[in-house]
Amino acid sequence: MSPLRVGLVVLGSVVVLAAVVWVACAGEQARPAAGPLATLQVGRSVSLKDAGAAYELTTYTREVVGPYKVTEVGQDYVVVQDIGGLQDIRIPVYAVKCIININR
Repeated sequence: MSPLRVGLVVLGSVVVLAAVVWVACAGEQARPAAGPLATLQVGRSVSLKDAGAAYELTTYTREVVGPYKVTEVGQDYVVVQDIGGLQDIRIPVYAVKCIININR
């Protein structure tokens, strides 16, 4: 094989591999979270209320600037960050009393 042909085969293989990785990653991001925290969306503003042994999280349908922002949602936890970006609070699902959505 000529060096040009070998180079084209290698280049083609790299392009195909990159396309496969891109499709696999895009599929992971498209899947919605499951579980009781599935209604929370990364980037949305939330308010927290300490209800004793658990938290009440309040979300808003409209874009408002709340005291906290959701930065990560997992199967069994949510991470919120204060508006100043100084604190990240990881709240396990068992410490969430309820999620309230304000439709105004």
